[in-house]
Amino acid sequence: MMLNSTLVQSGAYLGSSLIPDGVTFPKGYTGTESVVTLDVCIVPGSPNAELMQPSLKNSIAIWNERRSTSGNLRESNLAAGLFDFESTALHELGHCIGLGHPNVGFGGGDGNEEFTQSTPGADGIPGFNKGSDGIAGTADDIRGDDINTHYFHKITNNPFSEPVTIDSSSYSNDVSQLPAGDMFAANASRTASNLPRYSTPFTEAAMQQGAFEAEVQRTLSHDDVSTLRYAMSGLDGIQGSADDYRIVLRDGGVSSSTDCDIDIAMDAAMTSFAACNLVPAYSGGNITIQSSSVFFNPNVNWYYNNSPPCSETTVLPQDTWLMFSSPCQIGISTSAALADVLGDDLPGNRYNIDWVVYEYEYTSDGANGYKGNYKKLEYTDSLRNGVGYWIYNKASSASLSIQGEYSSQIDSVIRVDSTSVNTEGWNLVGQPFRFPVVWADTKVISADGSVLSLSEADPALERGDASGAGATSCR
Repeated sequence: MMLNSTLVQSGAYLGSSLIPDGVTFPKGYTGTESVVTLDVCIVPGSPNAELMQPSLKNSIAIWNERRSTSGNLRESNLAAGLFDFESTALHELGHCIGLGHPNVGFGGGDGNEEFTQSTPGADGIPGFNKGSDGIAGTADDIRGDDINTHYFHKITNNPFSEPVTIDSSSYSNDVSQLPAGDMFAANASRTASNLPRYSTPFTEAAMQQGAFEAEVQRTLSHDDVSTLRYAMSGLDGIQGSADDYRIVLRDGGVSSSTDCDIDIAMDAAMTSFAACNLVPAYSGGNITIQSSSVFFNPNVNWYYNNSPPCSETTVLPQDTWLMFSSPCQIGISTSAALADVLGDDLPGNRYNIDWVVYEYEYTSDGANGYKGNYKKLEYTDSLRNGVGYWIYNKASSASLSIQGEYSSQIDSVIRVDSTSVNTEGWNLVGQPFRFPVVWADTKVISADGSVLSLSEADPALERGDASGAGATSCR
């Protein structure tokens, strides 16, 4: 079942079939706003309005977090015939802030859905040749004179990585700027994710066209985040300049307010499945969204997520320092505040007296580098997935419980201390799963997006607790 969306005939951005080199900006952006806030409202009287709310809140939180994840195609307990509303809402909200489909989709012809988004060249005929690997949408595709509309990293052409710098200096849709040997831009399809070149199985861009029954995909891939970050580099396409912006989606609940920017409704007359209908404005070679509405078909057998599916418990011994990380993804369906995550198991009025939590934080050294130091968290601070923490409790032992979403493979930033003699640095990295992992399953991606090897035997790594509730120290 495909996800239809007005203007989705393009690659990374809506409308790029009309403006191949353009970017689509969200409603309200003119080049001077540092924050673009968009209210997402459910139309009053819409069928299933109350059932939609929890999933919409989760999807809004995911787009606001803009966190790259691997393994975001997750096993689920959904019965055959059910479609996950939250996964579909995440996709459609992406359209409403300007993102298109990375792949050609079902309009491309039988068996050609996963080819990278493009428009036909002068011959007017799509060139669909899978190349030597026999897989559509990868770097060896032979596309004839097709015009690529999908932005790629110029050094790696790897849609399963998120480099530090994402702007016109590092990304392009001009195939003449592909890495040596690559024939066409690759897209983040589930099939490509299994290739040795990427080794990121069970991963797919949330913006990929194609939703299937009993499938759950509630977090963003690297390609989703990178595409949004490219647009957020502003009109000049330069990251870190004055016209950069960030998008903040805000839950407006059930409301008919004229302040609502993205309207959500169920209407069988508007769509056979789900669609984001947009009104665009064209200016300066780009598109700016004027208004957007998302429609879902109420006759689809939707599954509405309304409760945290992940709940884990561990014992915190008395008078012991313990390294831990969250085995559930917090901050989406549940609060990430320290007071909420641990304050229900440990007395809040005894924080800094009987128990305390530390992280290892890197801050700017004032000269394009970073300096690392241990930092004590305030009781009102938030915990983050993929980060390791030290907790000390001098009172009696306690049972700690954490609730949230099941985690995908969340990326963690690893930095070095530029002020140290050998430019090394400790990092407390929290693996987000509820089961042990080994170093051989860990992947390090350098600042330019290239994949580095990593093994437990690496002398630059020291292993900590690798259990689901543990963290690992790296240097």
